[in-house]
Parts: sequence; C-alpha cells; structure tokens
Amino acid sequence: LNGKLVGKDLNEKGLLSLLNKHRKAKLILSPIGAQGFILGRGNSQLSPEVIRKIGLDNIIVVATPSKLASTPFIRVDTGDRNLDKLFAKKEQIIVIIGYRLMKVVKVQTNNL
Repeated sequence: LNGKLVGKDLNEKGLLSLLNKHRKAKLILSPIGAQGFILGRGNSQLSPEVIRKIGLDNIIVVATPSKLASTPFIRVDTGDRNLDKLFAKKEQIIVIIGYRLMKVVKVQTNNL
C-alpha cells in the first residue's frame, strides 16, 4: 500500500483483517501447471469469504502462453457451491499472457 508491505504470507484471518481495513484489493493468480486451477488447490487462505470480499471482478489471472497451451480451461474449486456458480456464470475469464497481450479462457468449476 503506497509502496509499503502491509502483510506477508498471511493466512485467511490475516487477509480478512487487511480487507476490512483496505476495501479496494486486487488478487493476482496464476494457474497451477497443466491442471489450470487458480483457486482450490494449495491456496486455502483464499477462502470463499476472502474471495467474496475481494470480488470476482478484482481477480487478475496471469499465465505464460505455454502454460495456457497445456490446459483449455481455467479451473476453480473454492469448496463453496454458490461461489463456484458465480464463476461458472462468468463462463470466461481474461488471462494476461504478456505485455498488452490477453487471452479469453473458459472457466470450469468442479463443485456444481
């Protein structure tokens, strides 16, 4: 925030505390290898409550073109059926793949 570190390696409680103090937040994610998961595999601190506070429109996905070539979907499995439905409603997500380069990728959820 303004060039200062406000948290490091935070758990869910720490993230929620920060989000209560600083309402505007962006979440930058990258898919896991060929699986394509951005949520639900290895990032339990990004709980459904944290994701809701940040907002789906404030999630930024970045990936190299080669990483995207190995998976046709961006996958989401938050463990919360209603939240996964919101991702499924979006159908697609924009992925930043380079400087001024973006690709539209289908979203797939497992919890429906």
